[in-house]
Amino acid sequence: CCPLVPPPGAPPPSNVRLQAFWAARSDAEQALARTLAPLAAPCTLEALEALSSAALPADNLVQAAAQLLVDAGAQVYALDIADISVPVAHKLQVDMKDQASLDAALAALPATVHSLFNCAGVPNPPFSAADAVMINFAGLRYLTENLIPRIPAGGAIVSIASTAGMGWKQNLARVREFLALDNRLETAAQWLQ
Repeated sequence: CCPLVPPPGAPPPSNVRLQAFWAARSDAEQALARTLAPLAAPCTLEALEALSSAALPADNLVQAAAQLLVDAGAQVYALDIADISVPVAHKLQVDMKDQASLDAALAALPATVHSLFNCAGVPNPPFSAADAVMINFAGLRYLTENLIPRIPAGGAIVSIASTAGMGWKQNLARVREFLALDNRLETAAQWLQ
């Protein structure tokens, strides 16, 4: 979970520096860098805050995303239930399936968030189907919808997901029913029972 802002007094990173950094990365990291590049580019013009959320110990993709943002000179707010190994500016312990935990994180985040990076996700199994939906969707939805008013025009929301989420088309009627609910986690948990 990470916001981007160049450190105080530091010049914003140049696109050349970012391109050189990305060129030295693996194919997967380069693909991620291409996804993040349009969002990191404003760092060359002004301070940029970004937020990334991760529900469990950051896997390689989440670690790579957070590290790319930090290496781009960003100030990063990281939200994770586990320890965060990337040297971000602000670390907030958050349980993505607990609304009180999310509310505490929302209260600790800045008034303006220019970019939101959603990177939460757990597999089912070994996690229960209910926990996977609460973490992978309901918690992210709650966080995202509560941050939208803080994202100014020109801001962005990026969601990184695995192929596990591709089954939504086969369950479109149930997905629409779920989306029609309010975004409170209690409502989602009741619907899942």
